[in-house]
Amino acid sequence: MRLKYKILKTIVLNILAYFLFIIFFQSFYIRPKFKMFMESIISNEIQREMDLLEKELELLHVTTRDYAIWDESYDFVIYKHKDYIEKNYSFASLKNIGVSLAAILDNNGNLIYGITRKNEEIKDYFDEGLLDKFILTGLHKSNFVGFLEFDKDIYCFAGEGIHKSDGTGDRKGIIIFGKRLDEIKLNTQSKYEFINLLDLNKNELDKIEGLIKSKNKVKISQKEVILTIENKDTYVAYYPIKDLTGNLLFLFKIYVPKDMENKIEYMGIVIALTILLFGVLIVLILNFKFSKLINKPLEQIMNNIKDFTYKMENKLNIDLYGRKDEISDLAKSIDILKSEIIAKQNNLEDINRRLEIRVKKRTKELKIKNKEILLSDKILSETLEGVIILDSDKRILKVNKAIKNMFGFKEEDLIQNKIDILNFEFDNINFHNIFDIVQQKGYWRGEARIYNKNDVSLPVWLSATFLQFNGYKVYILILSDISKLKEKEEELEKLAYYDLLTNLPNRNFFMKKLKEIIDDTICKSFALLFIDLDGFKVINDTLGHDIGDKVLINVADRIISCIDKGDIVFRLGEDEFIVLTFNIDNEYKVRDFANKIINEISKPLFINNFDIKASASIGIVKYPKDDITFEGLLRKVDATLYEVKEKEKGGFLFFSQEIEKKNKKFREIETGLRRALVNNELRLYIQPIFRESNNGEFVITKGELLLRWIRNNRIVYPPDEFIKVAEKNGMIVDVGNWILKEAYRIRQKLIEKGIYIDLCINISAKQLENKDFLNNIKYLFDEKNILENWIFEITENVLIRDFNISTHIFKEVKKLGIKIALDDFGTGYSSINYLSQLPIDYIKIDRSFISKAGQDGFNGVILAITSMAKSLGVKTVAEGVENKEQLKLLRNLGCDEFQGYFFSKPIDVEEFIRNLNLLNKIKI
Repeated sequence: MRLKYKILKTIVLNILAYFLFIIFFQSFYIRPKFKMFMESIISNEIQREMDLLEKELELLHVTTRDYAIWDESYDFVIYKHKDYIEKNYSFASLKNIGVSLAAILDNNGNLIYGITRKNEEIKDYFDEGLLDKFILTGLHKSNFVGFLEFDKDIYCFAGEGIHKSDGTGDRKGIIIFGKRLDEIKLNTQSKYEFINLLDLNKNELDKIEGLIKSKNKVKISQKEVILTIENKDTYVAYYPIKDLTGNLLFLFKIYVPKDMENKIEYMGIVIALTILLFGVLIVLILNFKFSKLINKPLEQIMNNIKDFTYKMENKLNIDLYGRKDEISDLAKSIDILKSEIIAKQNNLEDINRRLEIRVKKRTKELKIKNKEILLSDKILSETLEGVIILDSDKRILKVNKAIKNMFGFKEEDLIQNKIDILNFEFDNINFHNIFDIVQQKGYWRGEARIYNKNDVSLPVWLSATFLQFNGYKVYILILSDISKLKEKEEELEKLAYYDLLTNLPNRNFFMKKLKEIIDDTICKSFALLFIDLDGFKVINDTLGHDIGDKVLINVADRIISCIDKGDIVFRLGEDEFIVLTFNIDNEYKVRDFANKIINEISKPLFINNFDIKASASIGIVKYPKDDITFEGLLRKVDATLYEVKEKEKGGFLFFSQEIEKKNKKFREIETGLRRALVNNELRLYIQPIFRESNNGEFVITKGELLLRWIRNNRIVYPPDEFIKVAEKNGMIVDVGNWILKEAYRIRQKLIEKGIYIDLCINISAKQLENKDFLNNIKYLFDEKNILENWIFEITENVLIRDFNISTHIFKEVKKLGIKIALDDFGTGYSSINYLSQLPIDYIKIDRSFISKAGQDGFNGVILAITSMAKSLGVKTVAEGVENKEQLKLLRNLGCDEFQGYFFSKPIDVEEFIRNLNLLNKIKI
């Protein structure tokens, strides 16, 4: 189809579519909206007429109510005054209020007075037939308003009970006013009429019945109205009205004109025809314009293109350039295109010549690339890493020499075979799943183990990648030999899990192994024997670490010689071993096993000309009898060993509930002690130390600060209980630091009161071993310039832990001006040789000797101690003096100073200050 016809067709179709749209819009939108608008107008008109009729009823009802609640009406019913009738029920009065009938009845329905007005006449009577209607229907008993038929006339009646105006008194009857329907004149310009059904013949009644049953009903204010079309100019509405007994009485007929609807409908037709004519005119104009502006210029351009195509004549469309629109742009573009085609055709031969030159050059380059590929293939073949190239089906395309050496296959045995021909082994992944991961992520790396054709394994690091190029998809697997790396890992694992001295599994290995065994559901029972060498520190300190190491190696060998197949020995610490044994059919076997280990360890050792005798203590727990948890087993075996060390070194104990109770108490004390430090529940009491003066009185020279745990003025735990806990769990360092700070505060308080005595502080072994101990002392005391008048009490057993270190620390403390007292002397292993090397100032004789003073042999021991002290230039202090007899004896045995309950129990600082004068006047 030619363009001009297409344009004409498009314009015509658009005009028709627009016309159809107008018709559619008018039919389905304008008309329904107009219909709704007209229905609204009709409904409002009908509603207005119905409201006027309702107002007439309401007016009659109001008039009746005004008469009924009038006191004169109330009195008339009682007293029957005639002047009430003359004044209120005259012809003029009834006509004025628009009443045709009036009646006054008593409560029983008896007529008291009745009057009837018809036309210009009035009669004092009320028809008995009408009265009977009221009586029979019971209307006289209540208020009412509505319509009734009587004697073929329709009346509007209103009845209201007679009451006093103030509402008091009983109901005395009822006043009834009536008005004939034909006397009702509605204040409206609309045409209406009342159709009395009694006046209609049978045909007319049938017609009315048909209207009532029809579906042409609308609801106006919840009332059904029959709406019909009388003729082309008028709507008619029928409003059925029932009488007071509920029977249909008459129809209220209302006429509504259709003139507005007709006018609008006519206007719609005129508009549609106008639009149609206007559309035809537009089609003709547009067709003419398009033909001139588009069709003819396009035909000219097409003819020029044909001439160029078939004759290669380049005619230009210069006459169209002046249009300055799309046609001129098209003409210019086509002319330019024709010129370019001619120019490009001229260049085509030149391009072909140059292309031939490039082909020759490319051929030369490809030969060079081919040599490079051969070189790359050579490099791939000789590289140390194994390389496998697979196609998308996992068939082997290429392998290098390293792969052939790793697996022991020839290349021809592998090419085009599936990768499954090679044996790979992975720990946590299926080999073929690796290819899925490579597809998703582009790579996979991990450890694997390969097996050659002789089933010899080799650990490798596998890197897998996926490449796509030139339509090909390939997997590249690179295998690196990591056997030497694995050997290094095994060496590192040995360092991490084995003790270098004894070659036994270490603590890390033990923890790992124990967790694995407990987690293993197959495991039924086992026992842990926690072994600690008694006095090993003494061997180390006295004979040296080389001898100590050889002792540990021998002990490890002896323990191994005692175990059965499947048992494991671990070295946990310096002198601690643990045996994991599964041979626990009964307790006797475990007892024999423990005795065997103890006896084997206690056999003499001869090392470097030293005859050494070692002993061991063992704590034993059983799984699952004693506990089933990892933490519980470790805690209980540790508590059991601690109990052995406390009771009888060189023996063994099974875990028991008694130990558990002690351990529970230990944990309670441990937890409470942590809170006590935070809540300031720790106190320092003073127990004075006395010296006899020249006049025979005992005076205070110093005071020992003793730690107490006080809560609510009561001692929570004795010192010997909670101090042991603090020493075992390491809290003694924190407690010791607190004691130092509190001692400084007490010292300041005493100085403020003018009391200058030496204060003794107990220092634990853990504090001495703490690298910050000396720095803390210097910081706390030196900066406050009160280094003098302090005495540090250190137990004799501290020397056993490391004599050389103890001696060094003692000397450093002495340099600070602090004196040193050796506490609990006689309970340890000190020798005169040791004492002579220590820079001590006092020896405190243990209360165990003092309590036995006077018994056979003990006086000699005390005398030997005091004599030795004097020879060393050291003063002695007798601890635990309980009575006068002990005091006299100790004084005679050469003791310099005395401390004990005979003089004073430990008391708080305030009490000490208050009683100082009394304490200083003790005589014997």
